[in-house]
Amino acid sequence: MITKFKLFLLVLTFQIGYSQEDNDGIIDNINKIEEAPIFPGCEKKKGTKIINCFQEKIQEHIQSNLKFPKEAVEKKQGGRVYAVFIIEKDGSVTIDKIRGPYKHLEEETIRIIKLLPKMTPGRDKNENVRVRFSIPITFDYWTKKNPLD
Repeated sequence: MITKFKLFLLVLTFQIGYSQEDNDGIIDNINKIEEAPIFPGCEKKKGTKIINCFQEKIQEHIQSNLKFPKEAVEKKQGGRVYAVFIIEKDGSVTIDKIRGPYKHLEEETIRIIKLLPKMTPGRDKNENVRVRFSIPITFDYWTKKNPLD
């Protein structure tokens, strides 16, 4: 059974791009805007604590929603998937890019990102702005015996 294996999920530190805004009007550096996007449950935080809370909530979301793909278990596959998503002006989340070593790991990452809740959008100059985020998700598992036994 797949349920016999243990899953280790490592969400590395949140990575934020360097340019302030690209051609699509998307902000890549949240340090350059007045108000960072806010993950539900982080509304009462201030300053950099909002970003820390955001990171913690993203990690919790991924850990609680991830289902290690059966095909990956059967083939003993793991790896790092890079997910780039945008928090839109209305707080919804759209996927920008997903890149990983195996299609089934990419598909699971897409499924998890699509489950992200609507957020309070980032703001700059009294307007909501689109903000891009990038996170690597490492899929790995270990077990003392075959996880499919």
